[in-house]
Amino acid sequence: MSVPANALPTSESVIAALTFSWQAADGSSWETHPRLDPAPDAAPTQKYTIPITRGSTQVAISRRVIRSSQAHGLHIEHVTLSLDEGARGQGFATAFWEACLINYRALPLHRVVIGADGDGRLFWARDPVQFERPETPRDLLEWWSEPTTVVAPGPQAFLAAAAERRFPARSAAAFVRAIRAKPQIFTPPGLHGSEFGRLLLSANGWKGIVELRPWTPPEQ
Repeated sequence: MSVPANALPTSESVIAALTFSWQAADGSSWETHPRLDPAPDAAPTQKYTIPITRGSTQVAISRRVIRSSQAHGLHIEHVTLSLDEGARGQGFATAFWEACLINYRALPLHRVVIGADGDGRLFWARDPVQFERPETPRDLLEWWSEPTTVVAPGPQAFLAAAAERRFPARSAAAFVRAIRAKPQIFTPPGLHGSEFGRLLLSANGWKGIVELRPWTPPEQ
């Protein structure tokens, strides 16, 4: 069974965990302004919108959801973080994530659930993020494709892309064999540490989790 609805944290404690002030290297001051969105129904869910300002100007918005499920217990989902073009690459996303990860541990949460899409495919490949499903690396390989290749999605498309980038052919083939044989030994940060791993992560989205406290999903 999932965690009971009355186990949801108070909105005040979540807002405190998501409140963050930060100064960039250029001296600009960044702040988050989290708020609880009105609940559309009686579902045991809390949705938060987080406008982010640099100085007096809003430059980003983030959304988080807290809910209970059999798969993840009581968890917080990172739904999105959208930064204006001129606000990217200054370090805010990393700083905010590191602060939230510390603050989450004061909440009664079991996990953080992350959807690594778009720019997040590589951003989230960091400790302590793990794949939601151990088979994810194999899935990424079997569906691998990019717009510039005419090869059907899959390992051959991956190998063709590796060849275009002048990666060593033998090493690429060995990487493919390893992913197919033992996908569970590969982690997001481990893949990010190699050129083959970054290429694998770059084509499709994936889901990650961070364990905050013990949770054992019930057997189906």
